[in-house]
Amino acid sequence: MNNELAEKITKKLRGTGVNSTNRLSTLLALTAFEEPEVFWQVFHENWSDCDNAWGLRDDVLNALEWFGLDGVCMTDEQQAFLSGVATDRYSRITVYRGCSSARVHGLSWTTNPKVAQEFALGHRGIRVPDPVVLKAEIRKSNVITAIPDREEDEIILDPLHLRCLRETNLQPAKYMRTMRPQWRHPAVK
Repeated sequence: MNNELAEKITKKLRGTGVNSTNRLSTLLALTAFEEPEVFWQVFHENWSDCDNAWGLRDDVLNALEWFGLDGVCMTDEQQAFLSGVATDRYSRITVYRGCSSARVHGLSWTTNPKVAQEFALGHRGIRVPDPVVLKAEIRKSNVITAIPDREEDEIILDPLHLRCLRETNLQPAKYMRTMRPQWRHPAVK
C-alpha cells in the first residue's frame, strides 16, 4: 500500500480487539468517510481476512457502490486476472460458490470450481450446514472487483447480476478429506 492513511487503518484492523469475525464491520466503520482510494486499498488488503460477511452483505454492497463499482481502484494484478478470464467488458465469466444452501446470494464467488467445493465444506474452522456448490454467469462489466491472491481466484459481485444460477453436480469436497491419509500417533493403535 502506498497511502499512509490506508496503512494506519490496516494496522488498526490487525490490532487488539479486532479479529476475523469483526474485521469487516470495523473496516466499514473506519473507512466510511474516507476517499475512494483509501477505502479500496484497505478493502483489497483486508477482505480475504474477513469472516462473517454474510450478515453485512448489504452494508458491504452499499459501501462498494458508494466508493465506486467501476474497478478504477483495482491493482494491475487484479486487472490482469480479470482480463485472463474475460476478454471484453461484455464477456460472461463462469463463477462458482461453495456455501450453505441458505447463503446462495453471497458476494464472494470464484472462477475455480475446486475452490468452491472446498468452501462448501467450510474454512478456518467455520462449519457449513447443508452445503451446496453453485455455478452462475456474470458479465465482466458487473464484477465489482477481483481478489486473485491466496489461490482462491475470488470475484466480488452483486448477486443480483448473476445469470443462469444453478446448483452443480459437483459435490462438496468431502471425498478430498476422506481420501487423505489419516495421520496417527505411533503410540495409538
